[in-house]
Amino acid sequence: MTNVNLTDNTLARFLLTGTMSTIHIYDSYIADNSNGDLTSSLIYFSGSDLVIDGVHLELLNVKNANGSVISMNHGNLVLQHTTVSESISNYGAIFLANTTADILNCTFSGNSAFSGAGAIYAIKGSVISIEQSTFRINAANFLMTDQQSNSVSTKLMFGSGGCFILQNSVLVSKNTLYYDNQATRCGGVAFLQGTSVATFTNNIFQSNNAYYGAGAICYSKSSLGCLIDNSNTFSENYATYGNIYATGPTTLVLTINDVDGSSNVTHLHPYTPFLATASLLDAYNQVVTVLPNPIGINITLLSPNNSQIEQYQVTNTLQGLMQVSISVANSNVTNEYVTFAVTTSSGFSISQDFYFTNCDPGYHPLSNITPTCVVCNPNTYGWDGQSCMSCTTGDYPTQVICPGSNQIIARTGWWIYPNSTPPDIYECDPDICLTGSCRPTQTGILCSVCEPGYRKVKLYCEECTSFNYYILAGMISAVGYGSTQLFVLSTRYMRAHL
Repeated sequence: MTNVNLTDNTLARFLLTGTMSTIHIYDSYIADNSNGDLTSSLIYFSGSDLVIDGVHLELLNVKNANGSVISMNHGNLVLQHTTVSESISNYGAIFLANTTADILNCTFSGNSAFSGAGAIYAIKGSVISIEQSTFRINAANFLMTDQQSNSVSTKLMFGSGGCFILQNSVLVSKNTLYYDNQATRCGGVAFLQGTSVATFTNNIFQSNNAYYGAGAICYSKSSLGCLIDNSNTFSENYATYGNIYATGPTTLVLTINDVDGSSNVTHLHPYTPFLATASLLDAYNQVVTVLPNPIGINITLLSPNNSQIEQYQVTNTLQGLMQVSISVANSNVTNEYVTFAVTTSSGFSISQDFYFTNCDPGYHPLSNITPTCVVCNPNTYGWDGQSCMSCTTGDYPTQVICPGSNQIIARTGWWIYPNSTPPDIYECDPDICLTGSCRPTQTGILCSVCEPGYRKVKLYCEECTSFNYYILAGMISAVGYGSTQLFVLSTRYMRAHL
């Protein structure tokens, strides 16, 4: 067929069809035809060889459920110097089943598919070779309803593959431009299922998008699917994750970071906050930030005897990561390993042990990145080896002085109960409770006890009066001797005068 011009036709069935045939279509123009049949395509061949050269296929609207502009089953297709543009179909402008297709110097532009594969849908071992062609502004525009979203896990391809969907098929693309193709879900250019492999060499990829999914260029089940080397050129491609390629989740990892999220942690300390992040990664070690189905993620901290310390969880999330700030307020974990057990409702699990250590009193951990302990600064006070209390907030500035480390000094009029942690501070008589000490000769609770050799006189302790027991004994002896002599003298006098 040469120089065929078919426009503005509404067909009940096929425009062109054949079985076990060899068909050549050259230098023709087919445009603005629509097909109302529910099972057919505009051009359909089975077991045939079809060559299309120099043909313009434009503004073709295939309304039926399974039709395409060109559909080939168990055959060979050669497409060269041909333009396929502005077609609307359900599964690709071209549908291939067990077919070999060679595409050279062709343009696919502005084609869209309601379900997936804006340009080409290939299944059952089809092999596609593309060279020196252009794919631009093709789209897979499927939008889920609330009812359809419940089964989206089994229909991930809906809205995927801006240019291609491959099911157990092979694609080889060389020296081709891919510009501004888009998928509402995964694979801005190509979406691969089963054992499919897509190899891209020396192509240009610019402004391709998977707006609400993964893989701006290619999405596959494993890293063996999308083979894209450094000979390709990339510019301004975008996806929720994987601006070049992506897969679904393959592994679960747990990372522990400092509170600013900047560094991996090697040591943990009680009462010192840290960030725990559970992430699902794809085959390219990219975080799976959007999932086909909501899942639950759970992080549980277990003591050495397997009892639960803390638990954190998120439910019904479409993000493949969970990040929580944790501070283990339990000094019993000091010098112990704590198990972090992470599970997802989708079947992934991981378990890691982390060691908790303390610092000496008056010191605190520099961070959870290193075991380094640093002294508490002036105007702070540390007693537990975990943190430093500020002495500049609340009533503390009027009650205590904090030189730093584990030193705390009561101001005049205040008293600190010995060895209390945190410090118990009481108000007392400023004439007795002086800065950093009690009034001389006084000690004990609220400085109310006298030291030995002192006695309480009202509120204060005064020195006891000195007393010489030898002088007292001498005085008693002298008085006794004098009394005896007086008695003797008196007796003698009376005898002398009687």
